Order: sequence, then C-alpha cells, then structure tokens
Amino acid sequence: MTFNYNIDHFQERTECPVCNSSEFDVLYANSMTRNPVLSYLESQYRNQGDFDQDYLTGTDYVACECSKCGLMFQKMVPDGDLMGAIYNQFIQHEKTLARAKKSLSAERFIYRTNELVSLTTLCDKQLCDIKLLDFGFGYAGWARIASALGCEVYGVEISPKKKEYAAGLGVINISEEDAFNMKFDIVHTEQVLEHVGNPKQLFANLAKTLTPGGLFKVAVPAPAKTRQTLAAGQFPAQSEFDAGGESDIAPLMPLEHLNCFTTQSINRLAREAGLSPTHLPSVRLVDFGTRLNPIRMTKELMRPFYRRYGTDRGYYLFRCDS
Repeated sequence: MTFNYNIDHFQERTECPVCNSSEFDVLYANSMTRNPVLSYLESQYRNQGDFDQDYLTGTDYVACECSKCGLMFQKMVPDGDLMGAIYNQFIQHEKTLARAKKSLSAERFIYRTNELVSLTTLCDKQLCDIKLLDFGFGYAGWARIASALGCEVYGVEISPKKKEYAAGLGVINISEEDAFNMKFDIVHTEQVLEHVGNPKQLFANLAKTLTPGGLFKVAVPAPAKTRQTLAAGQFPAQSEFDAGGESDIAPLMPLEHLNCFTTQSINRLAREAGLSPTHLPSVRLVDFGTRLNPIRMTKELMRPFYRRYGTDRGYYLFRCDS
C-alpha cells in the first residue's frame, strides 16, 4: 500500500519506531489537506497561532499499529523545519501563555508538588543534592515546583520563548547535547515522547544520563479507545482543544502526537535501556490535594492504584539499577 508525503517537510517511517518491526497494520489514512483531517487541524490551531496548510500539501495522515509491540504511530512525521514551525508558528507563545497561566490552579499545584515530593523521597537524597532534568518542560509547570523544593533543575525545550519564561522561574536552560553529557537523579518527561520521531533513541539517550538508582518518569497520553475509533474511520472534524473535552484520537493527533504508547511498548524501551519498573508510594499520592468534591476525591484516591495496576495507563516510572 502506497501513501504520499511531501519530502520537503516530512519523513516516512517504514518500521515501528520502538521495536523496528516492519510488520504493522494501517488503522486509518486520509490526506492532511482533506476533511476531516484538515478541519481538525484548522480547529486545533485556530486560537493558538498561525496555521499554514501549505506545509501539508501532498502528505497523508497515516495511523499504524505495530503487530509486535503494540505501538500506534504516524507513518509520516514532520522534519526539523516543520517541527520548528509547529511549535513556534502554529503554536505561538503570545497566545498560549495566558492559557498556561490560567491552568496553574491551587489543585494542580498541590498535585504536582505531591508527586515531586514522592519522586525526591525515592531518591534517598537531600533535596538540595538532587539534580533533576525536565526534558520538554513547556511552561515549566513541574520544573518551577522542583526548583522551589530546592532541587537543582535543568531543562531542555524547543521554544525560545518558553526557555526565557522558565529561566525566570529558576530553571537552568541547557541544550539537548549538553543534557546527554550530564548525570541526573531524576529525568522527568511529561507529555514528551509522543511528540518525537525517534522515541527509541531519545529514551536510550535520556536513560544514559541517570545516576545509579536514578528515576525516569514517563507520562504520555493513554491510548483509551484510539485504536477502535481510528479503525472504525471515526475521525473527528473538530479538535478537542477547540471543542473542549476529550477526543479518542487525541493520543495520535496529526502533526504533534506521533506515537501512542502501550504499556508493552514503553516497557520494551525501558528494558532495552537497562531500566526496571518502580512505583511511587501510594500513601503519598492519596494524602494530598483531595477536596470535598466526592468525584474528585474518588479520582485522586484511585489514581495511584490505576497507575500501578492499570493497563496502558499512560504513566510509568523506571529506575536505573547500575
């Protein structure tokens, strides 16, 4: 089966980017300049920046599922120049900063603080002695809290505006190359691995930066009903960002979410990198941040158990044993 892509802005992946298998099924395919994919993208970036569909001419959105490790992935991925356009033109700092600030609720602050305290406790070091790398930190929602706790926080980010913003919050900006030549007690990736064209290489490079006993946190969109929705051809005409709420295809959103991980595929990356799975202490996650809203309280009480025992849960923690 042959699909189209514009070689000036895209690259084609001919094998699974996690296990390198060439055996995969196509779940859904359509031109990026034809509805519903185009209308989805137009709604996605309408209030975020300056979307230019000319980049997409001649390229198909092709969603695949690996037969070996279960990873779902986009066959056509943006090259470096288009990546820069997506995260600096399609998504513009001036339009997204206000939204990011509004999301900094007390509830979210408490939740993130709670998780970071749990992570640092597992390090068995004084807070001031912990070096943390927040890779792809965005608006430093997590990094600012780690810095406030007293950790030495380094960050890697593609957006110059976000780097500048984070520097004012105590984050030490470094390049990707510099990061790969340093050592950290905690490597923190929040909604990052789904965005990269070669997650296997990035995962391996980040794993190598861990100190003995160091922790690697991976949070990615959980697949939920993504496979069933795409296989049924039910691609939405409006993005969840524009419509509000959630979408079953969001974990494999065109242009941005290039990989949709299962527990099997994430564990494979960790095993090949020499890492072993571990867990946050459940009591710490339950103790903080629950309010008297019964639904919210139930969700917070169940979160640590879902993360530990749930299938394809989207949250993973690994330890470097060597």
